[in-house]
Amino acid sequence: MAFQSQVHVLAGEGIQGTISRVEPVYGRPAYAGDVNVVAGKFVFDPSAGADGISYVGFGQAAQVPAGLAIQNGSADDRTDGTSLGIGKDTVFFRLIKGYAWTKATTAATVGQKVLVVPTTGVIATGASAGEGQVDTGWVVTKGGAAGSNIEIAKADIA
Repeated sequence: MAFQSQVHVLAGEGIQGTISRVEPVYGRPAYAGDVNVVAGKFVFDPSAGADGISYVGFGQAAQVPAGLAIQNGSADDRTDGTSLGIGKDTVFFRLIKGYAWTKATTAATVGQKVLVVPTTGVIATGASAGEGQVDTGWVVTKGGAAGSNIEIAKADIA
């Protein structure tokens, strides 16, 4: 038997809801306030602006997301074994700044804005926000086809 020659310390490239680079990240532990919190999707503060600890998967119209849900061992296989749902009353990592993997409903190219429809959680990319979308402040850093994993980043904390 050969001696082990390498050790992988990060998740494979392109796994939705994971941090994508060994760069400084900024985030906080958060609490899933409903069953709509999904790893790799944006989360919203249900108290409309107060920086609390309980977050939900859908927001109010025009509400800017409070961060991106990151798997930290809390992703829940409660349906078909492929769910990235984070169960209600479960603690997860809310990424506020850094690099992460997600999926968009549109083709993504480097430099595009990351947009979300707060009332449905649908993520898209583009030059500017369309009807019902808000600009998340995140940008595409590695593009891909619609429905494929893309890397997004947010560099400022504002």
